[in-house]
Amino acid sequence: MQAIHPDDISSMKELFREVLQGTQQISLAYRVINGANEYVWFKLIGNVHRMEDGRIIIYCCFSDIDEQMKAQITLKENQILLNTAMRSAKMSSWEYEVGTKRAILTEAAQKQHGLSRIVENLPESLIACGFVHPDSAMEFRTLFSCTFEKEAAIQRDIRIYAQEGKDYRWEHYILTPVYDKNGRHVKSIGTSMNIAEQKKMELKYQEELQHVNTANDANLVAKGVYNLSQNNLDYYLMKNEDAAENKVGMTYDKALQKTAALSLTEEKRQEMLHVLNRKRLIGEFAKGNTEFEVEYQRKQTGRPVIWVSAQCRLYVQPYT
Repeated sequence: MQAIHPDDISSMKELFREVLQGTQQISLAYRVINGANEYVWFKLIGNVHRMEDGRIIIYCCFSDIDEQMKAQITLKENQILLNTAMRSAKMSSWEYEVGTKRAILTEAAQKQHGLSRIVENLPESLIACGFVHPDSAMEFRTLFSCTFEKEAAIQRDIRIYAQEGKDYRWEHYILTPVYDKNGRHVKSIGTSMNIAEQKKMELKYQEELQHVNTANDANLVAKGVYNLSQNNLDYYLMKNEDAAENKVGMTYDKALQKTAALSLTEEKRQEMLHVLNRKRLIGEFAKGNTEFEVEYQRKQTGRPVIWVSAQCRLYVQPYT
């Protein structure tokens, strides 16, 4: 017993208790210390014989299973790490059998979607029960009916029912085909990722672009789209000849300097440079502040001074 790993001693004792209680066969994987003072895995398999004089004889076979056990432990640890990472990333995985049209879900996928381990009759069963939103039904069907190119994968954005919020959310589905030795598509490995937040950002982004495109008030001086993270002017339209002559490709910092230079007073120029400072805006956005405005008097060539409102709205460009 002294050579056995402390964590395996109780298992070994239990094995001998079973022998005394009459079991005929024994089997146990355990760790024992070797000549290098290291623990290695062994497998004990034995047949128990009871002699007429009361003696118990065990015919044993010992196998070195150290590499196998350590590989299984490493695999299990890696699977735990993978499952943890997938949960953190709001991802889950499952396996789809082409012939039976059923999916086998991992434990994480079952918990995330509130489904059983085996889901039959895909895709129709999940459409019929309302798990897939009606607006995504056709897209969901194409995941399972599409003819794969060799080594290719299919990707779709699908609205599915989220049990935790009792509403529908967006998930990104990827179905990767697996072929047998004859080149037949026998199953697919599926993964899905919760992209609800990305979809919200995408919708907000489209709304903001629509706002920019439709901002054509008669008093509009100029409008533009700036990438603050990259310090770049992406889009600019002058509606007034006295607008700052900014050009696509120039930096936001330079565009701000040129616009602020049109202010009638130094005080307002400095205010604009402070309020609309690129780094400051990025910091304010992180705090949840998205709208800013500076009103100032602007010079016009050969015409009276006018009041101008410089308005700035911040939003995230999705998938960047």
